[in-house]
Amino acid sequence: MVPKTMRGRRRYIAFRITGNERISLEELETLLKESYIGYLPRIPKIIEFDGNYGIIRCSNLEKEKAIEMLNHIKLEKGCCNIETLKTSGTLKSLRSRTFKYRSVDDCVD
Repeated sequence: MVPKTMRGRRRYIAFRITGNERISLEELETLLKESYIGYLPRIPKIIEFDGNYGIIRCSNLEKEKAIEMLNHIKLEKGCCNIETLKTSGTLKSLRSRTFKYRSVDDCVD
């Protein structure tokens, strides 16, 4: 196991796709690669995605740039956007604080 000091701290960012269209995991990966090339040293990894909601992982140093890029991605399928919801250092706390609102489709504190 690699020590945290060598691999760096991680941040998890929850997001949702706003609009009527659903996109596939492959389409989202392609959009992320195209958007992040040259902007960040490493492309954030998609941890979970179900078509509307998802979580990506990035380093703590790249968190602000990752959020900025996610909010500026425009989907090609109509008028859909990516909206960031919350950021956390652990998946457990992010899931418990964010996705409990999924049924009402409202994630605002």
